[in-house]
Amino acid sequence: ISKVLQWFGQSAVPSDDVFCLCKILESLAGPLRIANCLRRRHKTIEFVDAAVDMCTFYIMRCNNVLMKWDTKDSDDEDQPQDEKSWRRWFESRVDGVTRKDAVRDLLGRLGVCQQTLQLSLVAVSAGLPRDATLPRAAFVYLHQAAEQAVGIIQELEMGRRRQPLAVAGGVVHVLR
Repeated sequence: ISKVLQWFGQSAVPSDDVFCLCKILESLAGPLRIANCLRRRHKTIEFVDAAVDMCTFYIMRCNNVLMKWDTKDSDDEDQPQDEKSWRRWFESRVDGVTRKDAVRDLLGRLGVCQQTLQLSLVAVSAGLPRDATLPRAAFVYLHQAAEQAVGIIQELEMGRRRQPLAVAGGVVHVLR
């Protein structure tokens, strides 16, 4: 998010769509940081995992549309500074889609991301005790998580599991 916001800060005279996109990204930064912290907890991962994935995906799409738009004209890659350059920047096309259409599509999708992230954070705060959901709260022993870990370790020790495993965000992943 910070690269995109820095890019906007260096531009002059942004259009309404670009200004709105910038402010949506800016407003997502804080809640997304908190959701990423909650994603590391066994009790809260199921609430925030999908919302964080969706936000991250569309933020990367914003980065691609705004900074890595692969046009055939090299002149369009300069940062817009006036109304004429903004118009040219918006009219650049990739695969028949203008950058303006791509930005407008992202505005709607980022709005859905905001709503999904808000819903997940509200669900965490309403559904779990406050001390268990604070991003910096102490970790507590969870029997279910410990049972899963013990089972995996026993499988590894007995040679039943040949594929390497990784644990990320409270979820066990089989590496191939």
